[in-house]
Amino acid sequence: MTVAHRQCSWALGLLGALAAEGARRFVIAPGSRHTPLVLAAHNLAAAGRVEIHDVLDERVAGFVALGAGRVTGCPTVVLTTSGSAGAHLLPAVIEADRSRVPMIVVTADRPDRLQGVGAPQTIRQHGLFGCHARAAEIAAPLSDSEPPGELAARVFRLARGAEPGAVHLNVPFEKPLWEPGADPLPEASDLKSTSTEAPVATLTPDALERLADALEGAQRGLLFLGPGDPGHARGRYERRRDELAQAALGLAEILGWPVVTDGASPARLGRATDPMITSMESLVRSGWVDDAQPDLILRTGQVATSTAVQRWFATRPCRSIALDPSGRRQDPAGVSDEPLVAEPAEALLALAGCLKGRGAERAPSAWSTAWLAGERRARSTIEACAREAGSWSGAVVRATLQQLPEGGLLHVASSMPIRDLDAFSGVTNRRLYVAANRGANGIDGLVATSLGEALAWGGPVVSLLGDLALSHDLGGLAAAQEALRSRPSASLTLVVLDNGGGAIFDELPIAEHPTAHEPRFVTPKGLDIGEVGAALGVVTKTVEASYAEVSDALGPLLETPGLSLVHVKVDREGDASARRATHERVAVALESTQRPGEVSV
Repeated sequence: MTVAHRQCSWALGLLGALAAEGARRFVIAPGSRHTPLVLAAHNLAAAGRVEIHDVLDERVAGFVALGAGRVTGCPTVVLTTSGSAGAHLLPAVIEADRSRVPMIVVTADRPDRLQGVGAPQTIRQHGLFGCHARAAEIAAPLSDSEPPGELAARVFRLARGAEPGAVHLNVPFEKPLWEPGADPLPEASDLKSTSTEAPVATLTPDALERLADALEGAQRGLLFLGPGDPGHARGRYERRRDELAQAALGLAEILGWPVVTDGASPARLGRATDPMITSMESLVRSGWVDDAQPDLILRTGQVATSTAVQRWFATRPCRSIALDPSGRRQDPAGVSDEPLVAEPAEALLALAGCLKGRGAERAPSAWSTAWLAGERRARSTIEACAREAGSWSGAVVRATLQQLPEGGLLHVASSMPIRDLDAFSGVTNRRLYVAANRGANGIDGLVATSLGEALAWGGPVVSLLGDLALSHDLGGLAAAQEALRSRPSASLTLVVLDNGGGAIFDELPIAEHPTAHEPRFVTPKGLDIGEVGAALGVVTKTVEASYAEVSDALGPLLETPGLSLVHVKVDREGDASARRATHERVAVALESTQRPGEVSV
């Protein structure tokens, strides 16, 4: 058997075994050194066992894999050639690690004899991603290394284990990489998954009883659902979020507690009748909850999106308890107990069962009733401002959510879009889902991430992002147009808030700098988004940032498969003024509403 045939057979064995484990989606960036891997994926796709997405730019490819892996809960496999190609995956690998999204990165490499001797496209690729990836280094396929089936099972376990994330597999290949007849066709496979899932972390019986005691004894409790991907990457995204939302709301009902839901939390976009606080940003800014002192705060997810809300939680002189599936500390203020290692949905369900068994159900107290009365007043005021205040980002958020159909997915960018969603979304009275790259909170790769989500979601996906985020990922825009053109069942609509730069810096002290603020931080690019869309053949509509105009433009596009773009022109100063005015109107509306801190329990 020739070198080429042995390497191609090994590659087919590896990728076929990964597919048998559950990795059915492959993203391939072009090149040469990974030829055995590309041919293996190509032949598996021809046999109907995997789906391939070809992406020119490795950086884009990594984020496409991130988005698809988030939705499916199974690792997407990324294949790259050698040299600097794999390095472009680092931002996506970091986000996968921080967001606990499974991903398998397979980089081709030159053999050891070509390292350090000036061979082209050759760098040291061992440990390329440092602490951000779980490594599964192997020897050359031609050596007596680990059998590909065993390697695939090990890699899959790492990607979906107790701490899901990216796994890096570096494979050196010798030339010739291919010759006629070298790449075998996959046989009818009877391969079955041999990897075992890591057990779901649950509270010990003693820990469960102690936590139930604490909850039962708290008369002024709050449950906070933070942003971020919930729990372990097992099962599809919507199922995981539904499980956590239902568990949290069920426990809150038993305790009679209000639930503070961050904009990107699993529970925010659901039923209006649930005891949810969606207007926390305005409630805090108004001073209405300044004297509200909880007895206990139970938290899941990451820290609040809003800095003002973060500060409010950090200054409550009460016990704060966090649940995290792998014990990560999501507490930069250092005010919470050491996190309890438990899958949040499982733990909340167990707590509900324990409290029910004790007969501890109770009606909402005056404390909870006051919170919900303030929420209703704030929510209705924000909704009125969204429709009446003219052109501003809050109106864009509300219009976008109003147009998304039941089961739709909204990917929301970091920076101002996620803050606007958090502050002004309210509820939708139908089930929508939110995704966001809140692991590292970056604005890179957002179009590509949304593309990966759209390819795997099976329904309309909207990505709400700013003009800088779009400028940062024009490669993703080109890839999305190409990928969705041939997949009529997938739909992605980009809603781009174009305010001429990074408006978030207007909210920071640097805005007072006399010369550096605008060119160095706001960084206006002068990019004509409409022209960019037209140049790529993307269906593009340009509108003002009003509720009516965004609604009218977005509605028909959501019924059309493929890629489309709504270019929303936003006046930066007017937008900031409308935000302030909305919070001020909420403060006025709350003046006659009893505060939670004023009630007795």
